[in-house]
Parts: sequence; structure tokens; C-alpha cells
Amino acid sequence: MKILYSFLFSWSIFTISNVNAQGISYDAKSSLEGKWIANCATEFQDKATIKHCEICQFVVDKNDSSRATLEDIDMEFSGDSLAISTNGHSEKVHYDFDSNKNTINFPYNKIEHSFRILYSVKQVILEDNEGSALLLTRTDQ
Repeated sequence: MKILYSFLFSWSIFTISNVNAQGISYDAKSSLEGKWIANCATEFQDKATIKHCEICQFVVDKNDSSRATLEDIDMEFSGDSLAISTNGHSEKVHYDFDSNKNTINFPYNKIEHSFRILYSVKQVILEDNEGSALLLTRTDQ
């Protein structure tokens, strides 16, 4: 039984150090500090309907008005503020972090947004209440 406890203890220490080594710590708010590029995930609900996060904006192709793409979003978390830039529009807002639920809430374009924070090896996923997601990739390291 001692061997099992030793193994579990060693494994948990390895897991914690491995997560911290990748720039993600158990202090999720400090893990968000810095500059990120957010890519909008698109959900195809059927042949004619797609869904994405409300922050994401379609940009019409200048050369072909029948085509549009989702614009990447620049995000910078600093203290309790979040700077969001997309498609020529920039806005700096205050955000609230709920450490119990691991969520952030902030207003953007006069709409209140709430996201659950999920972590992968090198990226962060922000998932809204409707299941739409933003994939954040750090740009300042």
C-alpha cells in the first residue's frame, strides 16, 4: 500500500510541475496575464446554419463579396482589464474572474459576456454559456 501512495504522490507532483512548466498554473487569473490571439471556433449546426461566439465577427472579402471569414481577435489581459481588438475596433474593458467557477465575465460591444476557462497544453479555451468557443494562443512568449 505504501508503494501505491508513493506512486500517487509522485504522479501528482509530476502533474503539477508539468502543468506549471507549460505556463498554466493553478492561479488561473495570473495564467491569463499577457497577449493572446483568439481564433473563433465555428459549429456547423446543419448545411445552412453555423454558430460562433458573439464576439467573433465576419469580415467580407474585399475581392469577393460572396465570401466572408471570421476575424482573429487580439486580447491582452492585464490586472483586471482586458483589451480586445478585432477588425479595426479596439475596446478596453474591466473583467471579473470567479475563481470558484473558473469563469470570466466582461462587457464588450455593450453585451455582457461570460466564459468558462478550459486549459490545454499550450492554449486556453474560453467557452460561452451556449457552448461556443474561442481558442486562445499566447503571443508574448
